[in-house]
Amino acid sequence: MSWIKKALTSKRLRAEDQDFEKEMTRLYQMKAICKRLYKDMEQCNEAIEGITKVEQRMLSDVRLNPHGRGDTLKQMIEVIANVVTDLQSHTKSLRVNQDITFIGPMKRFYGVYNHVDFHARQRAAKLSELEKQQAKLEKLEKRPPQSNSQVKVDLAQRAVLTARAEYERIHSRLMYEVPELCEQRVGYYETCLRASIKAQALYYHQCSLTLRAGLVKVRGEGGMATQEELTQLTAKYLDDIKALSIVGNVASS
Repeated sequence: MSWIKKALTSKRLRAEDQDFEKEMTRLYQMKAICKRLYKDMEQCNEAIEGITKVEQRMLSDVRLNPHGRGDTLKQMIEVIANVVTDLQSHTKSLRVNQDITFIGPMKRFYGVYNHVDFHARQRAAKLSELEKQQAKLEKLEKRPPQSNSQVKVDLAQRAVLTARAEYERIHSRLMYEVPELCEQRVGYYETCLRASIKAQALYYHQCSLTLRAGLVKVRGEGGMATQEELTQLTAKYLDDIKALSIVGNVASS
């Protein structure tokens, strides 16, 4: 191997390694964002669950209050209790839907990043082996000629070619798949976010209609078909969420 060929090979490997590091840096940034997104959503679900527990304690306290034993007030408390129960049902459905539409898919996508990490470590090992074989070949070529030195050089050259082929195979694959993964994550994230937003919109509309229905009962008013409106609204939003390709079966309250 001439010194010119050695220099060119080393230069090409360094350039390939720099390009690969740029792509992996970009990938690790996306990986961190992915984890942060689903972790934040998990915290959001925990906060929602905390609100539900507080509502339940407040309702229990109101029911036990001696000032609430009059018939009219007792009736009003039961209406509020039913409203709170319905709100808790909506909240439970929201948590389930956030798991299905956002947290679950984002965790699965995060697993893809870990898969790439594994292959990146394999590439590093192949590159190390190639450099090792090249160094061995260079050492043999510098030795004074001996009776079997050409045989050793030939074997070392074949070892270099084998190591180079294995390295280039995994390097080429990663240099294609890593940028592709970074591009595809845009559509994947967008679908998850759209489904999550629709789940939240459904939740707030359900809560709004439930509170309106409760207010009608408290005031003794009539003429509002809130249950029918709620059923139609729920069906519409669930159809929209199910239409998004990433999500599975969603919950209805």
